[in-house]
Amino acid sequence: MKSSLAIVGPARHFGGDVEAALANELINEVGTDPDQLPLLQHALSRMWHFAKDRTKRADPTIEREDYDRAGGVRLGAVQACRGSAGRLSGKATVGEILTTPSRRLGNCC
Repeated sequence: MKSSLAIVGPARHFGGDVEAALANELINEVGTDPDQLPLLQHALSRMWHFAKDRTKRADPTIEREDYDRAGGVRLGAVQACRGSAGRLSGKATVGEILTTPSRRLGNCC
């Protein structure tokens, strides 16, 4: 129950929702490992923005299409990191290389 609320609660707070089947799939994908929560948060943020774009509403329901477009939980994070790394200049410092992907995960959506 706590896992489900962590997934649907933020969307409902803003008037939206998450399809029940997708919420269950996300729970199964993440499991009980608390280290997966930042990845889940990132994926849900991306899915929320894709759902808003798809529906043209401020209070969408996140659907499987949004999950697929976001790349899921793990692949979505990898894609965000690759996108950030691709924008670094050839003269990037080690600090930029190490912090840009994590900043991107926190601020991409």
